[in-house]
This record gives sequence, C-alpha cells and structure tokens, in this order.
Amino acid sequence: MRRRDLLAAVSATFLLAPLPAWAKKDADPKLLLTLGGTLSHRGQVVNRDKVRLRVAFFDDAMGRKVIWEQFPKVDCVEGVFSVTLNKLGTQSAPALPDAVHMELWVMDAGPHVRDVRLTPRLGVDFGGTGSAECLDVREVLSELDALDAGGSCTFLGEGALRADITTLQRVLKE
Repeated sequence: MRRRDLLAAVSATFLLAPLPAWAKKDADPKLLLTLGGTLSHRGQVVNRDKVRLRVAFFDDAMGRKVIWEQFPKVDCVEGVFSVTLNKLGTQSAPALPDAVHMELWVMDAGPHVRDVRLTPRLGVDFGGTGSAECLDVREVLSELDALDAGGSCTFLGEGALRADITTLQRVLKE
C-alpha cells in the first residue's frame, strides 16, 4: 500500500509541476545576425552563386583576437546579397557585446577575387535595440549613416572590390 501511495504522489508532483525551463515556450530566445548589402568588383555588380564571405567581430578596433566569426556563402543577384548568421548566442547570453568592431573579407567571389580583406574595420554599436549604427574607427568613431535609417557602411578592398552593407541587425529567432 505504501508503494502505491508513493507512486501516486510522485506522479501527481510531475503532472502538477510547472513545465521545465527547457520547454520550448520558456526557452531563452536565440540571437541571429542578419547581414545584407551589395557587392561590386571593378565597378560591376557581382552576379554569382555561392560567394564566400568571412564576417569577424573583435572587441578592439586594432585587436587581433576574434571574438566571433562565420564564413557564410551568399548568392549575389545583381550584386545584392542577404544572409542570416546563426550561433550568436541567446538573448540573455549574447556571443557579442553591444559595442564591437566588424571586419569583412571576401574569401571567394570568382577567379580574380580571393581572400580580399575589406576596409575599414567598422565599430558597430547595437545599443540594445538590435539595430546597428556603423562607426568608422579611422575617423575616431565619428558616426556614419545609421543602417536602420536607410544608410549604408562601405567596405573597400583590392581590385576595386566594394561592399555596401545596408542591413546589420541582431534579431531574435522566432
């Protein structure tokens, strides 16, 4: 009789207890990074599948220690590309602080464009809203156009390679 009562009490405890924190609706929302813009080479828009980029973030404008990076492949249609990067942490534990410095490389965009580092390294201040304003570190962090206000951040590289970033935003995974 005691064993049956004990089993009933344990079963009732599990049934009446709140769902654990790992349940889907209570899970800490994941952060993603959306990145988009246009890419051109020698004044011509890049029209190519599987352009490979390197997106790296540093905690210092001149530092060498990468705090987060990914190597996404994007499709450029008339120069326009867009990608969502994962593994940015969660809302309560982001992989990136609010103020970071971003570096962009074009790793492969055809036979004449390989391993091109684009400059400048840009200071990005997410400022708690999820949207970013690009800050040119060579101009002592003077503000450029805010991306979420329709502006862009321009990166330049060898061979007249140019990337105009129009979207750089941390978003919650739905």
